[in-house]
Amino acid sequence: MSLIIVRKNARKQIKQALMNAAGILKRTAHSRVDDSYDYIYQVVSVDDVLQWLDNEDNYADAKVRYLDNEFIVSGPYYFDDKFIAYPDQATFEGEKKHLVGAD
Repeated sequence: MSLIIVRKNARKQIKQALMNAAGILKRTAHSRVDDSYDYIYQVVSVDDVLQWLDNEDNYADAKVRYLDNEFIVSGPYYFDDKFIAYPDQATFEGEKKHLVGAD
């Protein structure tokens, strides 16, 4: 497992990594009564990720990194919004079908 941390103010590098991706999925967590979480996945655009990062509240705690072959932008906690950019079309389509349920 390889981890490369990217500075969150490296706007050009972040935008380039997102634009080079085959696709981007956003994971949103919804709290349940028993303190567990339901995760909702959706396909998003580069602009959606950059808008999320432009929000001061998100930017303050944002984590930007490459984890193995995936480029990830997220908040610091497991229940925060998480954007996963997939480098190849086959992986993206497989994850999209599995997580989003779309063809």
